[in-house]
Amino acid sequence: MINTLLFDMDGVLLDSSAIHTKAYLDTFNAFDIKIEFNYLDSAGKSTLDVMTEVVSSIGYINLDPNHLTKYKQECVNKTFKNLTEIPLFPSVEDVLIELSNNFRLALCTSASRGTTDAFFQSRVSRELFVEVITSDQVSSSKPEPEIYLLAMDKLKVTASECLVIEDSLAGLKSGLASGASVCRIGDARSISNLPRLISSQITNFETLIELANYLRVRN
Repeated sequence: MINTLLFDMDGVLLDSSAIHTKAYLDTFNAFDIKIEFNYLDSAGKSTLDVMTEVVSSIGYINLDPNHLTKYKQECVNKTFKNLTEIPLFPSVEDVLIELSNNFRLALCTSASRGTTDAFFQSRVSRELFVEVITSDQVSSSKPEPEIYLLAMDKLKVTASECLVIEDSLAGLKSGLASGASVCRIGDARSISNLPRLISSQITNFETLIELANYLRVRN
């Protein structure tokens, strides 16, 4: 029986794709990196993994992925500091409060600690989550399952007791590899873009509200 919900942050709770896209592009521009970039292809992965892939693909041996990662994270943090309101998806706070009454919640994000701290400057309370795990705490990022396995270990639960809530392909692969049940938050039409093996193993909800309604009925 599912008693624990493991949430991704970006794309599920936080509408930050525009912020991350701009930060990547600003970084590439600052270091004169000429590359076609689509953030959706990198969503769910750690920034360091993305930058390592970029440096490898362009063959710039004088570029340090760690330096690029730090620059990109600084761009993100600067943007968050200048925001008048954190861009949450609709009803995130209310849904999380409701779900926390019936489930234990954990946040398992590929974002840095700094970005996660910025998220908690919104109306969402850190106290809603029993555990908060960021990219700084794992050695392998999504699609590897390490972050979800670490959450299960910390919470002393089995995979059969967990539901992973994700949006990106890397995140969905990570959740499935952990052995947990997995659902996706996103446009129902775009699920057809996922590999058939992935889409056949997950449940799709367009919004967190739909997920909450499903769990309410199920429980």
